[in-house]
Amino acid sequence: VRLQTLIDHFTFSIYKNICRSLFEDHKLVFSFVLCVGIQRSNGTLDEDLFKYFLTGSLDVSMDFPNPSPDWLNNKIWIDIIQISKLPQLKDFKDLMKKNNKEWKAYYNSKTPQDENNSYLNQRSDIERLNILKIMRPDKVIQGIQIYVTRNLD
Repeated sequence: VRLQTLIDHFTFSIYKNICRSLFEDHKLVFSFVLCVGIQRSNGTLDEDLFKYFLTGSLDVSMDFPNPSPDWLNNKIWIDIIQISKLPQLKDFKDLMKKNNKEWKAYYNSKTPQDENNSYLNQRSDIERLNILKIMRPDKVIQGIQIYVTRNLD
């Protein structure tokens, strides 16, 4: 316990001192990198989901027809198909089709990073961040802020 307290204090001290020398725009990037580094060292970060967050999908084939072409563009649908190939989100594609109105509301929300639904409530923070990146890439910065706040304490 004592050693962990020292490590936590030392980490926070370094964090504060480095943040003083960073431009405001770079503080979030540093906080995110630090948060991910801590999670990696603790073994609490899902590497597959983190890799997907960084690289996205390289596949551009649409294996299944878009269930909602009126509001869901094909790029997003392809990404949903691809992320559903990961075991952690294997049911996402099917739930997307099943709960179409709920996901349309999420997509059209002014603050999707703050949205909760029955599916998102059961997801880890990195899973939620990936879903946000796919559905609303314009809100990823706000999603990262929430991710860091929840995981860097």
